[in-house]
This record gives sequence, structure tokens and C-alpha cells, in this order.
Amino acid sequence: MDINSIPVPNEPVKKILFIITQSEFGGAQHFLYNLLSRLDRKRFEPLVAVGSDGDKELLQALNEINIPHRIIPRLKRDNNPINDLIGVHQIRSLIKEYRPSTVFLNSSKAGFLGSLAAQLTPGYIKVVYRIGGWTFNDPWPVLQKKLWITLERIGARWKDVIVVNNEHDLIQAKQLHIKPRNEITLIHNGIDPYIIS
Repeated sequence: MDINSIPVPNEPVKKILFIITQSEFGGAQHFLYNLLSRLDRKRFEPLVAVGSDGDKELLQALNEINIPHRIIPRLKRDNNPINDLIGVHQIRSLIKEYRPSTVFLNSSKAGFLGSLAAQLTPGYIKVVYRIGGWTFNDPWPVLQKKLWITLERIGARWKDVIVVNNEHDLIQAKQLHIKPRNEITLIHNGIDPYIIS
């Protein structure tokens, strides 16, 4: 029997909502752009939600590859309890409107607020959180570092998968008890030239 003659059932296109805090081209934005530019649009329907901070360079790049996006006005990098609560409401409203099967979170602030919004939305939504480095390793004052560790611990409970890109972040997650519902996994950036045939 010819394997090409076996009918393959049509799988429905999966909607993925990508959320990122800022629109300037930093490390998280480069990762997201590279991922989206290679996404199989026959299998996945992406929508990118971006916070209102930044120079909008990411939005211009998304326009060039025809990726739809929305701005979340109250999703901002700086911590502000009122903005953050309104930001959760705005993200939750977008989730209810778009109805994705997966929410893919990039950056710490989007990671916490986005997973909280998904948790507060009725029905099951898979939550994936990809970080390029824990924010509590940044040069914050001690109390702010402790706050971010606590937020990452709490928010991990609302995530199915956390993806880190280096061994140090994986070790820290285990030491600090940052545990998602299913797994934390290490996926390095780039390609190992020694495994290419």
C-alpha cells in the first residue's frame, strides 16, 4: 500500500494568541518574530497581543508578514496595580473574543497577567510561557526581585508548560519551586551544528 494514498484527516486550524509586553525589537520580540515568520499558517491561526509600551517596530514587522495584532492599552512593563488589573481584564476580553486553543506568553509581565487572564476565562485554554531569562535575575532592588520570584511561583500554577532556553534558568526554576501544571522544558536557542547531517 502506498503511504501517500492513505487519506489524512483534516485537522481544524488551531488559534494561538501570542502575548508580549512591549513592541520594540528586543530579544523576546526577535524570538516571537522568528517563530511567527516560520509558522505553518495552514495549521495555525496566530493573533499577537502587544502592550502599549515601545516604538511599535514589532508591529511594523508583523504587518510585513501579514500577522494580525492588537494593542492591549494597559499592558505595560512598569508595575502599577490599577493598570495591571485593567490589563488582565483587557486580555481576558480578547481571549473570550478570539477563543484560542493556546495562549503563548512571552516576557515576564505578559506571562503573569496573561496566565491570570486565561485562568479567569471559562473553559480550558492551554498556556505556554517562554522566557529568555528570569526577570528576577535583572538588576532590580532586592524587594522587587523577591516580588518577581513570588509572582513567577504563583503564575506557574496557571501555566501548562514553561520553556526556558538555558540550563541556569532551568536549575533556578527547580530551586525556587517554579512549577507549571505539566512540565518545564529546556529548548536552547539556535541549532547545534554537530547534529546537522
